[in-house]
Amino acid sequence: MVLLSNMENKFLYNSIESTIIENFLEKDNKENLIKWIDLKWKKLYYDKKNIGLDFKKEIRNDHFQVIKLDPLAGKTFLNLGPNDFPKEFWQKAEESAKKINPNCEFEYVSIVKYSSEFGEPTLRPHFDTPSKAVFIVDYQLDGNTEWPISVNLKEYVLKNNQCLIFDNNLSIHWRTPKKFKEEEFLIMLFYSFIDNDKEIPSLDGQSEEISKYLKHYTDEHNKVFGDSDHNTNHTEKLADLFRWAKERDQSKNNEL
Repeated sequence: MVLLSNMENKFLYNSIESTIIENFLEKDNKENLIKWIDLKWKKLYYDKKNIGLDFKKEIRNDHFQVIKLDPLAGKTFLNLGPNDFPKEFWQKAEESAKKINPNCEFEYVSIVKYSSEFGEPTLRPHFDTPSKAVFIVDYQLDGNTEWPISVNLKEYVLKNNQCLIFDNNLSIHWRTPKKFKEEEFLIMLFYSFIDNDKEIPSLDGQSEEISKYLKHYTDEHNKVFGDSDHNTNHTEKLADLFRWAKERDQSKNNEL
């Protein structure tokens, strides 16, 4: 694990080691999941006006299901809580998760389709929004191309039916810049697990850590896609996260 010097002692829990799990689902279960997602995508409609990322609001409303379109990331996605996603499809993820942290609970799954049909698939260096999530299970269900993911500088190339478990709050992660060809796609499921006893980590030090890797990433991105304004978009999003964190911390202090 890369030493995150700027973030030392900023987090009040121990991070996990990133782990690959082979042959995640049995063949029949995997095929049934692919069919279930395909039917779900045909049944729902695309929300082309609002790509909102308010996971909590969505998974608390059992009647609100819409496929989000995010052209800046080249993806569509749907977030489902345990009441809307059949247990047969998240039970294996829960079993694997509880071997790492018996106190964790399944929170939601984000079903994501990456394709040039939706934009340019892109994932820049980042930490996920601080939360009680202890780790995420990145499961590659289906696809016909490779797209390496880096977690704390270690690169992983998932194959279909493999998953990567890692700490998405404490580990900086991104995808190697890649231009998807026509017809290339990936279907990923991101299972989030929370531990309600966990202290929500601070954002202190994240900006410095991201800066270490962002220039290298940007150079690689521009080699593939040419110069772009993606850095500006990323910086604005990061600024929003810091503003949210400060408001949260100030609110906590006022309650004391």
